[in-house]
Amino acid sequence: MFKKTVSKTEGMVRQEEIGLIIDSQQQTFLEQDTGFIRDALRAIPIADSFATIVTGIRRCGKSTLLLQLLRRDYQDALYLNFDDIRLSGFDIGDFTRLHREIEKRGIGRQVSMGNISYQSSIRL
Repeated sequence: MFKKTVSKTEGMVRQEEIGLIIDSQQQTFLEQDTGFIRDALRAIPIADSFATIVTGIRRCGKSTLLLQLLRRDYQDALYLNFDDIRLSGFDIGDFTRLHREIEKRGIGRQVSMGNISYQSSIRL
């Protein structure tokens, strides 16, 4: 068996790259058509101190619902999709760089897609 040597920089995303990815995703977010306003948008419980999780089967409209919520209530929010291949090397240490990028942009509320703890939820 061969043992792979891991360098200190492998698996991390540089601060500049995080900024570029955020800019790219924000541009895509702003240009994306979210179609008709979903009825479930009115039913989403918002608790300021907790994350709200929207769950449902594949391709049922969770991302579209989130985008509609962001556009309606959180125009200054950060949208960051961790499924982006450019973030495939994102590891625990990169959260510090992401936090610095959020602070640098003066964003008051952060919203992301991914696995996070939650207090309230809605099923589609």
